Amino acid sequence: MRLLIGCLILALLCCSFSILPAQTTSTVLQGKIITESGAPAEASTVVLLRSRDSSIVASAVADNNGLFHFAGLQPDAYRLLISKAGYQKMYAGPYLTKSGQTFTTPAIKLSQLTQNLKEVSAVSTRPDIEAQPGKLIINVQNNLLAQGNSAFDILRLSPGVKVDNSNIS
Repeated sequence: MRLLIGCLILALLCCSFSILPAQTTSTVLQGKIITESGAPAEASTVVLLRSRDSSIVASAVADNNGLFHFAGLQPDAYRLLISKAGYQKMYAGPYLTKSGQTFTTPAIKLSQLTQNLKEVSAVSTRPDIEAQPGKLIINVQNNLLAQGNSAFDILRLSPGVKVDNSNIS
């Protein structure tokens, strides 16, 4: 009986160890992003894409030194999509990684986005009436009442001005 129980336990242990997955060491992909001037491109967004189907694997933000780091990856071919405000979006790679390898990409240089702005025009009009200390200024050049009327008619229609026959007060 003991022999039978011992054989069953041994068979159970052999079966359980044979179905365990093999340990694989994870892969690391890291690198540095710089600008055209060679300064670190801090706060750049780095998206890790699987090379064969462009599916998103992970994303990270570059630190103050422009460094990014992806850990715990499976061995595969990867591409990087890098973007930063004021710079052109860029693809880098493909990078083929192996099991247990720390792969460091060459420095990735971002190109500045250049946009030529068209003409800008600022249009403004003066207010019809300006109140300043001790005086009231009436700008008649944009006033609809000024067209076709005399200066006397404009003053008569202005607020705060009294006209009696030919006396203005």
